[in-house]
Amino acid sequence: MGQGPMALKAERRTDIGKGERNRLRKNGRLPAIVYGKNVSGGSIPIHVDKKELLQLVQAHPHAIVELDIAREGKYSVLTAELQQHPLTRDIIHADFHQIRPDKKIRTPVRLEPSGKSAGEKEGGVLQFVLHELEVECLPKDLPDVIKVPMEHLEIGDVLTVGELPLPPGVVAMEDPDTVIVTVLAPQKDDAAEPAEPVQVPVPENKA
Repeated sequence: MGQGPMALKAERRTDIGKGERNRLRKNGRLPAIVYGKNVSGGSIPIHVDKKELLQLVQAHPHAIVELDIAREGKYSVLTAELQQHPLTRDIIHADFHQIRPDKKIRTPVRLEPSGKSAGEKEGGVLQFVLHELEVECLPKDLPDVIKVPMEHLEIGDVLTVGELPLPPGVVAMEDPDTVIVTVLAPQKDDAAEPAEPVQVPVPENKA
């Protein structure tokens, strides 16, 4: 079942110069741009509330966003890129791509373990190898997360992309043999085992 779009308000940037971008950032706004075939001119420079966007992305990193641009209209978009400052790693710009409800999209979806594996209950160590899965689907079918069933996994078992049950209408783009999760055997505590004595050769005294 697809998730509902997340709402985000925006305003058009009338000045796209560096000085204006810096002024916006000082006021808690994030410069951004919307790309799309149905977008006026192919792209619209905008600015959004930085804190609001980051909270949305942290909670739903690949969600469909309903971008409400003041005096322009509403656009269904995906967050395509968050650009970081090379030194401070602070988010300084965002790119949004418009999507159409009747056209399939490709995007990563977060994988989330469901339940505790039988192998873990026996002392095994869970190793989650793949944390996101790239999928293709219609926007209405895009899930917020994909649950990874764990209960049946024994020590030594692996679960691959091809074995993962997907929501209706969702197709995985990864290789079916790609490992998502495995349960490793318990690690031995080497410190508990007595160390073998090491023979150190004593040089002969030739004096």
